[in-house]
Amino acid sequence: MRRKTTQRRGTILFEVVVGLAILAIAGIGWITLLAQTRASIAALRVREARARAAGDLLQRYRFLTEREFEARIGTMRSGTLAISISRSAPHLFVLAALDSAAHATILATTVYARDTTDVGR
Repeated sequence: MRRKTTQRRGTILFEVVVGLAILAIAGIGWITLLAQTRASIAALRVREARARAAGDLLQRYRFLTEREFEARIGTMRSGTLAISISRSAPHLFVLAALDSAAHATILATTVYARDTTDVGR
């Protein structure tokens, strides 16, 4: 009879060790998931800030006249971003906010700019 009692004590200890190992593996997975979520949110905030800065940059150029756009055709650097202005059709200009380091387009729009300087005459 004594032999069965000794086997039970060892079995219970083994069950506790296995349970702690399973709990530790689950905890490591949970911590990894939280770290990945935190990194994703930080990257999202950086992209959002860049998109807002690109929108503000394009907003500054939105109301230029046709002659002003023609004078600025090309790529110009503006802080950490660059703006590319090109003509796509008569009175239509394509504005693109670029990452100045990689020249990757962050945000782009097309603007209608008709020259109205002679309308009042």
